[in-house]
Amino acid sequence: MSSTTFTYEENNIVKTILSGCNVLVNFLMGAIVALPILFAVVKDFNEPSAPADIIMLHILLCVPGYQLLMSHSFLSLCPYNSWSSTLKKTNQRRAHWILQLLASGMAISGSIIIMIYKDTNFKLESFLM
Repeated sequence: MSSTTFTYEENNIVKTILSGCNVLVNFLMGAIVALPILFAVVKDFNEPSAPADIIMLHILLCVPGYQLLMSHSFLSLCPYNSWSSTLKKTNQRRAHWILQLLASGMAISGSIIIMIYKDTNFKLESFLM
C-alpha cells in the first residue's frame, strides 16, 4: 500500500477568493460593531437598575473590545488579511498580542463597570441555589 502525499499549491484564483472573503468579513465586522454603538449613542435607556451613561459606557467598551479588536487580533495572523499580510511573522504576532491585550482590557473593564453599577446582578433564584 503506497502512501500518497497531498501538496497544497496556491494559485491566484484561491488567493483572490480568500482575499474577497476577508474583505466581506471585515465589512460584516464593521456592521456588527457599528449598529450596537449607534444604538448605545441614540437610545435613551430608562433602566432603573443602572444609569443610562453607565449602560452606554458598557456598550462602548465591550462591543469594540469583544467584537472588533479580538476578531482583528485573530485575523492579524491570517496570511490573506488585508492589513497584516505585508507584515513579517514576528510583527503579525506582536500585533496579535497588542490587539488581544487592548481588547481584553476594554472588555473586562466594560463588564466590571456594569457589574458595579447594576444593582440586580446575581439576584435571581437560580444563582442562589
